[in-house]
Amino acid sequence: MLNYTARESCSKNYETCMNKMSALPWETFIQANLLATGVVNGVAVLTKSGQCAFLHGRLYNLEKVNWKQFLEIFQYSSEKHNDQIFENGFRLQFPGQREIQYKVYQKTYCSAYATSQGNQEGLIVCNLPYGILISTFSYPQVAAVAVKVVENFCDKLRA
Repeated sequence: MLNYTARESCSKNYETCMNKMSALPWETFIQANLLATGVVNGVAVLTKSGQCAFLHGRLYNLEKVNWKQFLEIFQYSSEKHNDQIFENGFRLQFPGQREIQYKVYQKTYCSAYATSQGNQEGLIVCNLPYGILISTFSYPQVAAVAVKVVENFCDKLRA
């Protein structure tokens, strides 16, 4: 069973999304094939229009303002656009905590990988056919393991 202990917090920004959210088969798929690995500590699935479809763990209470930066990274593939992504990275403001800056160290056509200062936090963003998957992991989890688990999961969704 999925952990929706902070449902009210998410509904502030996504009331209609969360009201429709119930035990969908793909939520079970996420639980069994990604969360059960214990590698990631946060997962969000956004539609291409920026609505939340699934939130769990570390990303559960994140405000809507944080999502926009992920919606545009796979829309363009110019060198200038990619340089901007490497330069700007991602910023996440978790409730009650300082903002975390993630530096992108690799971007492909369908994924971006980033870590925070000192590799204490990691972020993996994957472009899916109908949305974007965002996952987080924290030390002592290493980026190579997290990337492999998340990419294997995304490959199943893209198949």
